[in-house]
Amino acid sequence: MDLIRIRALFQEAAQFADRGDYEESAEAYERVAVALRAPGSSEESAEVAQLLRSTCFNLAQVLNKRGEFQKALTYVEEGLNLSPTDLGRAIGQSAKGEALYGLGQVEKALTAFRDAVLAHPIVGPLNSADSMTRLASDECLGLAEEWVELVVKSFGSELKPQSWAVVDTIRGRIAAHQGDYATARAQFESALRADPDCSDAKLQLRLLPIR
Repeated sequence: MDLIRIRALFQEAAQFADRGDYEESAEAYERVAVALRAPGSSEESAEVAQLLRSTCFNLAQVLNKRGEFQKALTYVEEGLNLSPTDLGRAIGQSAKGEALYGLGQVEKALTAFRDAVLAHPIVGPLNSADSMTRLASDECLGLAEEWVELVVKSFGSELKPQSWAVVDTIRGRIAAHQGDYATARAQFESALRADPDCSDAKLQLRLLPIR
């Protein structure tokens, strides 16, 4: 499979994930990973490595959402072994934290989340907080809230609309876990005002109990 077709399949996998079609997304990302591991030309090697890293991290996030934590951890480790940037390391470590927590390795999970925060001051806390809202333990929800508000306090004036949408979506998910559905709805709607294409906010709105 040539790189043009691989990129198209990668985008298709991402679109499946945005719609919440995690089984289809995982299958597509796995096909991308298999294709990228095949021998390629030397001119393409850097691009192939970058795309494989992204595929591994994205696939791990999808597998976490499916509860396939051991498989997610395998892909995270592969991505982390491909020399990611600070941004990539933040994404990878937050996915690793979620997988480890799902496997019952709580202390290792919290270490991975903290490593994500240290790797990137915005993406690390936000991705970790996003993962923690799926874990839904009191400790994780407390840390998620703390890290989101730290990002807002430290970088609020620098955040792009897409990041504000992530902030509001996480706030909404925390409120939903606490049973405050009115606040959750308001936060998800705020996220969509910041970024009308925020797929997670759209999905979370659909999942809220009907008023």
